[in-house]
Amino acid sequence: MKPVITRHNNTWRVHVGNHLTGVWATQERAQKHAANIETMRIKKRAITELAQAAEALRRMNERRPE
Repeated sequence: MKPVITRHNNTWRVHVGNHLTGVWATQERAQKHAANIETMRIKKRAITELAQAAEALRRMNERRPE
Protein backbone atom coordinates (compact mmCIF):
# COMPACT_ATOMS: atom_id res chain seq x y z
CA MET A 1 0.00 0.00 0.00
CA LYS A 2 1.12 3.53 -0.68
CA PRO A 3 1.78 6.00 2.14
CA VAL A 4 -0.89 8.66 2.77
CA ILE A 5 -0.17 12.08 4.30
CA THR A 6 -2.88 13.70 6.43
CA ARG A 7 -3.14 16.90 8.47
CA HIS A 8 -4.34 16.66 12.08
CA ASN A 9 -4.07 19.17 14.97
CA ASN A 10 -1.25 21.20 13.35
CA THR A 11 0.79 18.08 12.60
CA TRP A 12 1.38 16.05 9.46
CA ARG A 13 0.87 12.31 9.76
CA VAL A 14 1.92 9.51 7.44
CA HIS A 15 -0.15 6.31 7.28
CA VAL A 16 0.38 3.07 5.39
CA GLY A 17 -2.94 1.30 5.34
CA ASN A 18 -4.24 1.48 8.90
CA HIS A 19 -0.75 1.91 10.41
CA LEU A 20 0.56 5.33 11.52
CA THR A 21 4.25 5.47 10.60
CA GLY A 22 5.15 8.99 11.71
CA VAL A 23 4.07 12.47 12.85
CA TRP A 24 5.87 15.69 11.85
CA ALA A 25 5.46 19.44 12.28
CA THR A 26 6.22 20.21 8.62
CA GLN A 27 4.66 18.93 5.44
CA GLU A 28 8.06 18.72 3.74
CA ARG A 29 9.40 16.27 6.34
CA ALA A 30 6.25 14.14 6.12
CA GLN A 31 6.60 14.05 2.32
CA LYS A 32 10.25 12.99 2.64
CA HIS A 33 9.25 10.17 5.00
CA ALA A 34 6.48 9.05 2.62
CA ALA A 35 8.97 9.03 -0.27
CA ASN A 36 11.37 6.90 1.80
CA ILE A 37 8.57 4.43 2.54
CA GLU A 38 7.70 4.23 -1.16
CA THR A 39 11.39 3.66 -2.05
CA MET A 40 11.66 0.85 0.51
CA ARG A 41 8.48 -0.73 -0.87
CA ILE A 42 9.87 -0.69 -4.43
CA LYS A 43 13.23 -2.13 -3.30
CA LYS A 44 11.51 -4.89 -1.33
CA ARG A 45 9.45 -5.87 -4.38
CA ALA A 46 12.58 -5.90 -6.60
CA ILE A 47 14.44 -8.12 -4.10
CA THR A 48 11.47 -10.51 -3.95
CA GLU A 49 11.32 -10.74 -7.75
CA LEU A 50 15.07 -11.41 -7.95
CA ALA A 51 14.81 -14.14 -5.32
CA GLN A 52 11.95 -15.77 -7.22
CA ALA A 53 13.93 -15.65 -10.48
CA ALA A 54 16.97 -17.18 -8.77
CA GLU A 55 14.81 -19.95 -7.32
CA ALA A 56 13.31 -20.67 -10.75
CA LEU A 57 16.79 -20.87 -12.30
CA ARG A 58 17.95 -23.21 -9.55
CA ARG A 59 14.98 -25.50 -10.17
CA MET A 60 15.64 -25.49 -13.93
CA ASN A 61 19.28 -26.46 -13.36
CA GLU A 62 18.27 -29.30 -11.02
CA ARG A 63 15.96 -30.82 -13.63
CA ARG A 64 18.50 -30.76 -16.47
CA PRO A 65 20.04 -34.23 -16.94
CA GLU A 66 23.78 -34.30 -17.49
